[in-house]
Order: sequence, then C-alpha cells, then structure tokens
Amino acid sequence: MPRVLRLCAALILATTCGGTPTAPRSSGKPEAPPALRVRCAVSVGLACSGTLFGEGDVTERASWTAAGSFREAMDLPVPASDAVTFPAPGVVRAHRAANVYIRADYQSPRWGHVRDIAPFAYGLSPEARPEVLAYLVGITYLGSGPDVLGGVTVEVVEGASTGRRAASRDHGSYMLEFLPVLSPLLIRASKAGYVSDTRGHPGIAIDSNFATPTNTTVLFHLAPGQ
Repeated sequence: MPRVLRLCAALILATTCGGTPTAPRSSGKPEAPPALRVRCAVSVGLACSGTLFGEGDVTERASWTAAGSFREAMDLPVPASDAVTFPAPGVVRAHRAANVYIRADYQSPRWGHVRDIAPFAYGLSPEARPEVLAYLVGITYLGSGPDVLGGVTVEVVEGASTGRRAASRDHGSYMLEFLPVLSPLLIRASKAGYVSDTRGHPGIAIDSNFATPTNTTVLFHLAPGQ
C-alpha cells in the first residue's frame, strides 16, 4: 500500500491526506527506509510479490501472512488468519471463506525490518475466484461545523455488502472494510438523538495502474435531533 494511503488509513482517517513530497533535509537522523511494495495478482487463485527499491524482487526472501482486519494487518506481530496458508512465498491458499489483507515482512541487509500490506483486501474461498475488496474511511461531524461526533453507526443500507457497518471512534473517524470495488453503495450514518445523514457512493474505483483503490473517503454531518 503506498505510504500516503497507509498512513491515512492507519489514522482511520483524517479528512485530507497527501500533498506534494519535498526533498528530505539533512538532520543527522538515520535515513528512512524505502517502502516495501506489495502487489497481488488475481487469477484462479491469488499470487503476491514484494519489491524494495535498491534490492528488487524480495518475494522469495519475505515472510507472508494474512490478517482478518486492517488493524491486525498493521500490528507487530500480525495476528495471522488461520483461513489462509502460503504453500510458496506470496502464493495464497484459502482453507475456508474469509476476507483478508495480505502482508509481507522482509529483513533488509541495509534497512532492517520493513513491511507492507497489499493495497486491496481479498475475499477468499477454496471454491471461488478471489474477490477484490477495499475500504471506505472518513469522519463523522457534529452538524456543519468542525466538531467531530463519535459513536456514530456507519452502515451500508443499499448495494453490495448491505448490512456491513462500523462505529466511528471518539475522534470521529471510521473505517468500513471489505467492500467490493466498482459497486455503488448507499451509506447511512446514524446516532440516537441526531438526524441521520445518508450518502450515495458511486463505488470504490481503481487507479489506472490497478495499483490502489481511489475515491475511498466519505464524510458525514449529523445535526442534533429534536
């Protein structure tokens, strides 16, 4: 997952992320390692690879795990899903139906331990072709102002994954995981004592290189009820 997206999602999420990168200034601090790049290809099964700038393809030297949630996928150590094994480096075998993130850990001779997760999650089953999944993130606000509102239920009410839900945290952020890409959705944010906010979403898109999900942020504004 590109570093900007990974950091945004790890914060689950601030309202804006990105910006123009600038050249690092010399501060006497150790140089930051390059990002490990993990990509997965869907065919009959799922095969993933890892590359690191300056070292090339490290798939065979990386260790591979699958996690059942974004938070677990970012943990050290990752709580690995028992639904998946890797008969060969990067090659995924599903033993039961599960939604997972694929993660690689690599010990670089120069940089030490580096890790990353694939930018998409996957719906896996022993009998079916892997399904490409992604997430929606955002903030639940109190009315039209800048104050956030926690404890809001954000739920898909129409479209694929109807019924999938998440609760916003105290700082207003939420993350709806394992949503099919390219599938329109209707999403409602609700909390007792507040007027619900319902938003249509055209579907999580994929960039031109099929490298990352796009259009993954939805913001909600809930006015106090009567």
